[in-house]
Amino acid sequence: MTTLALDRPALRTITLDALLCVAVAFVPALSHALAYPVYMFDPMRLLVFAAVLFSSRRNALLMAVCLPLVSTLTSGHPVFPKFVLIQAELALNVVVFFALFRRGERFVPAAVVSVLASKVFYYTVKFLSLIH
Repeated sequence: MTTLALDRPALRTITLDALLCVAVAFVPALSHALAYPVYMFDPMRLLVFAAVLFSSRRNALLMAVCLPLVSTLTSGHPVFPKFVLIQAELALNVVVFFALFRRGERFVPAAVVSVLASKVFYYTVKFLSLIH
């Protein structure tokens, strides 16, 4: 009989990923239950930053790609073209953050610049898609 052995970091990452996916799946229900648009707080970005803080760069990128997919599969929102755009935006956010952080930038400035850069990307692509 073979046993799967997970070391503590792997178990912690798996647990974090599961919690993030469950959290993003419940955001639409929470929004309806509270009668308040919870999405205005950009919950996927907050959850991706939780992955940035508590796991590796690779795992944060994985969460940036998986969270919009989980949301689409569980709630139907965002719709396909938008979920691909959100995946790209969140992945860019993670890449820019780690590039700045690795160059010696402090956490908060790197986070702010990476969010602004990813938002500029998101709205530029959205605008260009409206033109065509």
